[in-house]
Amino acid sequence: METAEIRELISAFVPEEILRDFELKEVKKECGVYRLYMDEKDDESHYPPELSEAKEVVQCGYMNPCEIQTFPIAGREAFIYIRRRRWKEKGGRESYFNTYKYTIEGIKCTPKFGAFLKEIGRGEADKHW
Repeated sequence: METAEIRELISAFVPEEILRDFELKEVKKECGVYRLYMDEKDDESHYPPELSEAKEVVQCGYMNPCEIQTFPIAGREAFIYIRRRRWKEKGGRESYFNTYKYTIEGIKCTPKFGAFLKEIGRGEADKHW
C-alpha cells in the first residue's frame, strides 16, 4: 500500500520509530475516529534476536494488535494498531517475537502526544490556582 507520497503523509501522523519497524496496511474512519492498521515489516532485519543463528526463519502468525493513541487527524481522534509478527525456525515448534516500547508507562499513547496532553493539562491546572 505504501508509496513514497503515502509514506510522507503517514509520517505526519505516525512516529518515525514506528515507521522504521511497521508498514501501513489499512486506514479506516469509523464513527469519526481514524484507525491506522500497521504490520511489522517482513524482512530479515526484523527477525527476533533469538533467531539470529537460525538457518531458515518463517513467519507463524501475529501477536494481538497493540493500540496506541496519537495526535488527532483533522480534529478527529486517531489510533495506531500495530501487529507484531511471530517467527520460528523452519521445522521448529517454539515461536519468537520482537518487543517494542512505543508508549509511555501507564498510558497507551505516543510519547509526544503524552507530553502534549501533560502540558495542556498543566496549563488548565494553572488557571484554577
